[in-house]
Amino acid sequence: MLTKRHLLRELDRIAIRLLDVYPEPADFWQAYGEETIPLYRRLSIDQKAWLFDRLEATLALHGMPGAPPLGARSARPAVVDEAHEREDPA
Repeated sequence: MLTKRHLLRELDRIAIRLLDVYPEPADFWQAYGEETIPLYRRLSIDQKAWLFDRLEATLALHGMPGAPPLGARSARPAVVDEAHEREDPA
């Protein structure tokens, strides 16, 4: 399991690399989402909730394009329990 410090370091590394390649906000966010999917899949539900709360606050603080207002929970990506998703409904 990733520690919070390792997770933030890895996300920063990805963001810094992509900012040099994609200066337009829409292009950056598209690439960032694609690059971080494998990392997010390794996180627990609690880690995902912590990360999205932190990301939401950071984006709003810096006025980043596409940042939801603080407290806009509807903008948070849905967190799905993959084990529950695999259960057979029959």
